[in-house]
Amino acid sequence: MSSIFEITADVEALGTLIERLEEEETPDEERLAKLAAFLTHKEKLLADKVDGYVSFYRHLEARKKARREEASHLSELARQDEAKMGRLKEAVKFVSDQLGQPKLEGKTRSVTVSTSKRPAIDITDEEAVPMEFKEEVPAYFKVLKSDITKYIQATGEIPPGVETRKVVSVRFK
Repeated sequence: MSSIFEITADVEALGTLIERLEEEETPDEERLAKLAAFLTHKEKLLADKVDGYVSFYRHLEARKKARREEASHLSELARQDEAKMGRLKEAVKFVSDQLGQPKLEGKTRSVTVSTSKRPAIDITDEEAVPMEFKEEVPAYFKVLKSDITKYIQATGEIPPGVETRKVVSVRFK
């Protein structure tokens, strides 16, 4: 089976050959008719090839759309799972707090609820944060949360423009 490029080259060559034969003073009508029939055959092959290409292209388009929809659906399911995991962690934290037990034991698994010694940093007013906790970036100053965390751990003082909150993690084993 010929490729679309081969068929195209054949059609162009035959078209040129037929034009030359027609320009001759005494064209061979039988030869001209055979070439015209062959050209018609090649043009039909080209039309079939084009139809095949368009059909395959449409198939790829449909498959791409289906895969994007599937990816979107899977992404939504992952988001839902993430939300369920968050609710499960909140329930475990609540039970742990109610029982006053940071570690809950099952027969084969356990859950530990712990509070990090490093506070989470929330910047409430970036302008109020002292310059010692900022880094100059070409267009603006970047607040260095890690430096603020080290400062709070070392001094126990919370700089202006900063609030802290406890970081509680739940580990499933």
